[in-house]
Amino acid sequence: MLIPIGWRQQSPNQLLGACLVILTILFALPPFALAVSKQTKDPALAIASATAPVPVMNSNYTDGSQFVARMCSAADGLNRYSSNYKMIVHKHRTPVTQSGSFAFAKTRLMRVEVSGGKNNGALAILQADGKVHGHLGGAMKFLKSSVSPDSPQVRAPNGYRMVDTDFYSLAAYLEGMLQKGDLSRLSSEPIQTGKTTSPTLILDVYSGKPGHEHLLKRVYTDPDTLLPVFWEDYKHGKLFAESSWTNLKTNVDFPSNFFRL
Repeated sequence: MLIPIGWRQQSPNQLLGACLVILTILFALPPFALAVSKQTKDPALAIASATAPVPVMNSNYTDGSQFVARMCSAADGLNRYSSNYKMIVHKHRTPVTQSGSFAFAKTRLMRVEVSGGKNNGALAILQADGKVHGHLGGAMKFLKSSVSPDSPQVRAPNGYRMVDTDFYSLAAYLEGMLQKGDLSRLSSEPIQTGKTTSPTLILDVYSGKPGHEHLLKRVYTDPDTLLPVFWEDYKHGKLFAESSWTNLKTNVDFPSNFFRL
């Protein structure tokens, strides 16, 4: 049997006493402290659970399925818009961040410019030919190329395809979750939280029976535009990624070559 360094000169009685002290401490620890040692091996989930606990939903809420349909309709009514975005993904001990600007125009043209964090300086444009054209940041910005929308090179840090990050695609994603059997609930009125500057309607999409619910998405929606301003993704009940949008501009008159590279 191996004996830890520093214990080799101790008597049997001293060793027994030390073991009893350790056992006493372990049994005195609260259940949460013991549970930490049994957490998943995925460090991202462990960090998320420690730094971003799931907030408590307001007790007054209704089914959110009709609201999701209204979100789809509102987003589908936008022909040309732009917005700033920020994303935080709890993948590693140091969260992965990214920020930039996003632009959309029907029929399905997109432009994402990264101005901070991961892939800073990168540009990606979904053009009329259905391919994503662009370049990386830094010295690589002079090397332009085009890839399929399914390419890993044009996925957001949270794993979403870049071409699925417009407001309609996000709302349609929620609708698809409900059609597959997930559940939803909506706060009965706008709630002020620390996530946004003004009160928002909070939509939860979750799975599981009452008392054993697993939160999958939490969406903070502007009550006037019905568009998300803050979005949380959860894995195994723990916060995985956060996305936010600011400075929304609609009916933007983009230059003729804005969605071409």
